[in-house]
Amino acid sequence: MSGSTQRKPVHRVPRLERTAYHEAGHAVMAVLQGRTFGDISIIPSEGTSGRVDGFALTQDQQIEIAAGPRRRLERHVRSEIMIYYAGHVAESMRTGKLTLLGAENDLAQAAEMATKLYADEATRGAFVLWLWHLTREALQERVNWAAVGTLALALLVEEVVPGRRARMIVGMVQRVAGEEIVDQTLAAASCTT
Repeated sequence: MSGSTQRKPVHRVPRLERTAYHEAGHAVMAVLQGRTFGDISIIPSEGTSGRVDGFALTQDQQIEIAAGPRRRLERHVRSEIMIYYAGHVAESMRTGKLTLLGAENDLAQAAEMATKLYADEATRGAFVLWLWHLTREALQERVNWAAVGTLALALLVEEVVPGRRARMIVGMVQRVAGEEIVDQTLAAASCTT
């Protein structure tokens, strides 16, 4: 057909599954950033579709970081923003489309965190865009995406996963996938000798 355009396939993913991937993305990124957190839930509450409890620092912890060296503040802000973005990124990777629905609060929190480092709007915009891409790259790594999918499945089955168990799931997937990658590398190396 002349003049027609092809559309990319859009995955029709049920809302609960999108929420599970969203919350799993936050949790996996928190693990990658060396952060602890409480329960992960896909039970709607307080105006949200789901949540990861306790990954944000307390006000006292934030004040302590802000009073310390700038490098420490930069690491903290970068880590927080990537955790906030990871839910949105994971959901968009699962569905194949980028939507703001359900991510408004996370994106607002990320923007607020960026103001702690950069007053200039253009610099702040470039910084958060860079972090969004870093977050996407991190979650696109096979091991990390497998961890997101496994944790999302656990959420769909159980609705609430305790933080300690979630971290164990992520660690287990990383070990298994890491061993698989090593085995593939060794097999490829033995084929070339």
